[in-house]
Amino acid sequence: MRENGQAMVEFALVLPFLLALLCAIIDFGWILSCKNELTNICGETARYAAIHAQDSNVRDQAEGYMNSHALNGTPTMTYFNNNGDYAVIKMEEQISYMTGFTGVITGSNTVTIKAQAAMPVEPYAN
Repeated sequence: MRENGQAMVEFALVLPFLLALLCAIIDFGWILSCKNELTNICGETARYAAIHAQDSNVRDQAEGYMNSHALNGTPTMTYFNNNGDYAVIKMEEQISYMTGFTGVITGSNTVTIKAQAAMPVEPYAN
């Protein structure tokens, strides 16, 4: 019996599955990191809006603050409410996969992540 090259054939059959698993792990970690970062930016922006709640242009200031602190692109503020008690911020961002292989499996090259935060409005001080 000839067994030369058997290990190489088995490795060639298993390699695509191992690479798919490795790419999925890398992309999942990347998306989880981006989600954590967006949640932190959302909380910081809500805190900023709660402190400056009495300003007339608080939404513009909060969006500028959000964009200046974003690291993975530009998140968009999908909801802003300053009803006097709480400053509520909702954000979303399109994230591209770090490896291209996961995009081939899912059929899309990006994923949308969302975050929300609410902070109590600070009393206005003169």
